[in-house]
Formats: sequence, structure tokens, C-alpha cells
Amino acid sequence: TSTPPVQSTKSEYYKEVTIEFVSLGGGLNQPMVLSLEGKNSSAHEGIVLTGWTLVTNEGKYSVPKVANLYSPSVPGVPPEDIYLRAGGEVNFYSGKNQQGNQQAIRSALGEWQIWLGQDFLASPHGAVVLRDSKGKTVSEYKY
Repeated sequence: TSTPPVQSTKSEYYKEVTIEFVSLGGGLNQPMVLSLEGKNSSAHEGIVLTGWTLVTNEGKYSVPKVANLYSPSVPGVPPEDIYLRAGGEVNFYSGKNQQGNQQAIRSALGEWQIWLGQDFLASPHGAVVLRDSKGKTVSEYKY
């Protein structure tokens, strides 16, 4: 009998998108923040993050499609996938955005904001794992 191949738990995008920064907030109305950064290799010019999952000690959070506020002059633009290239950022926030809701937005050419409307990081210590749409590990971060 043959042994089935071992399935890797690491994504094909492993370390091409990294968890770069975690802040537990505090102070005067400072939200929790977690930042992802694109470190794309030659294998992937850009990566669609929509459908990926951020897993923390507090729960699982899916990466949604986002409203494009970078081009507000175009009315009725449908939500778009988060497409991350090298140097681009995706920031998760615990609060609500400036419009007072939890809408995910594209605020600049290479910056995306996902407002979760709730605390999503364990305090004072925890771990975060970013998983791709197949559930495989892309990046891990302990704080």
C-alpha cells in the first residue's frame, strides 16, 4: 500500500502577506489595530485576499469585499475584492469607520481598511493567524 502525500498546512502565499503590526488600542478612543502588508514574491504579482480569514483568540473574521472610497466621484461603484501587491496594506480596526458603520473601505491606492465594530484581539497577549481561502496558513503573529 502507498502512503498518501502529506498535506502542507502552509499556503502557497506563505509570508507573501505578513502580519506586520498589532496594537491593543487603549488611551483616548484608540481602536485595536492589526496591519497586514504585501511582501509579494515573483510568484504572485498581486493577491486577492477577499475570502481569507483572520483567526485570533477572540474569533474568526473573514476578509470581505470593500467599498472604494478612493474614487468617490464615481457613483454606484460595486464593492471590490481586496487585491494586495508588494507594499500594500490592509488594516483591521476594532471600531467603526468615519461614516459610523462597519463597512470595509479602500481609502487610498494601496490601503484597505476593515472595520470590525468590536474588539478582536485578546489582551494582554495572544496569537493571530492569517489563513487563505483554502484554510492554509499565510502568516502567524504572537504578541
